[in-house]
Amino acid sequence: MILIDLQNNNTLVIHLKMTGQLVYKKVKDGESAEDFGAGHPSDSLISRLPDKTTRVILTLDGRAVLYFNDMRKFGWIKVLSSGEIEESSLINQLGPDLLKIDSKEFIQRLSKRGKNIKSCLLDQTIVSGCGNIYADESLWASKIHPGMPACELTHKQLGNLHRNLQDVLRFSIKQGGSSSRNYVNALGLKGKYLDFVNVYQKAGSPCARCQTPIERIVVASRGTHLCPVCQKI
Repeated sequence: MILIDLQNNNTLVIHLKMTGQLVYKKVKDGESAEDFGAGHPSDSLISRLPDKTTRVILTLDGRAVLYFNDMRKFGWIKVLSSGEIEESSLINQLGPDLLKIDSKEFIQRLSKRGKNIKSCLLDQTIVSGCGNIYADESLWASKIHPGMPACELTHKQLGNLHRNLQDVLRFSIKQGGSSSRNYVNALGLKGKYLDFVNVYQKAGSPCARCQTPIERIVVASRGTHLCPVCQKI
């Protein structure tokens, strides 16, 4: 979610979902002086706006406009009091940020969970910030099978997973994120993390550790990639 604080003590809470975009345009002397956008890379990022995908138009100071475009209309914008943001159901149901919690809290939050470890990592109410790609990559780095019940992992295994999760997330941020199909940043550039993955979308390729072919299975209703030798259940 994107939070934009306003001068009237309200906050715009924005979720782009699958096909949303935010496009900023500033006009000076009748000409476009500054344009940039981010989100789903459809033509609306660079076309004349508003167009048929435009759902909300925000007029800003200095002859600037922020367009919220969404081809499939899954995204949304809500207006909340800034002082109530942390208590809103949109925010307070989220677990702690994976890049902010320490190993001890991570272990406490997962060590008694009966469901498989990948489901726990994708459950944003337990910990937030890990998606499908990063779950696969960190579990491979930790030599943990994604179908393993979290409660059956040792504290040492969970501590190692916590460390690998943070390493994977920080490295991906440095690479601009993961652009599989439909993500670009505010400069229209794709993230490069997928150039460095070890298992995600690499079914049939040799494991970087043991050379066993990577397999694709389904865990937590998501396509999941693993090494069947390094990550035995």
